[in-house]
Amino acid sequence: MVKVMKIDIYAKPDTTKPSGYDVWMEENSRKTDRLVFDKTKDNMKKTENYDVRFKLHNKDNANLRFATPTDKALWAKPVEDLSEPCPDQACFMNGVFYLDSVDRDELSVINTDPAAQLFKFAINLVPEGTVEDENTTYVWFDPIGENRNGGLPG
Repeated sequence: MVKVMKIDIYAKPDTTKPSGYDVWMEENSRKTDRLVFDKTKDNMKKTENYDVRFKLHNKDNANLRFATPTDKALWAKPVEDLSEPCPDQACFMNGVFYLDSVDRDELSVINTDPAAQLFKFAINLVPEGTVEDENTTYVWFDPIGENRNGGLPG
């Protein structure tokens, strides 16, 4: 059994931002910069996982898409506190918070929530039509994750 979380990511052009875009996420139509995973509150068994489904919405002709190489779409790392920097290069939390699938405007992540832990993650976006290679500059969105419970998948 899994709990599906639907998260909307919005992007719009913004020349005041270093990337040229303003990017934000909403959970249940409420803007947030943190996703909290709490199996007790969500009435889940410790062996159940979260299936986090990110949906990209371009506003004002932003014309972005998720990066599609699996090693570029999502980076994640555990942190001790929120003052630590967000991922700005490839790093992964395999077996904890990891990519399940990605296409142009949908990205699916599995979170096993095995222990109480703060983490930061980056979702990489590129303009539509970009051919990704080692020189690609990504528009990255870097929210916070918080695992509150524990449990290992069965």
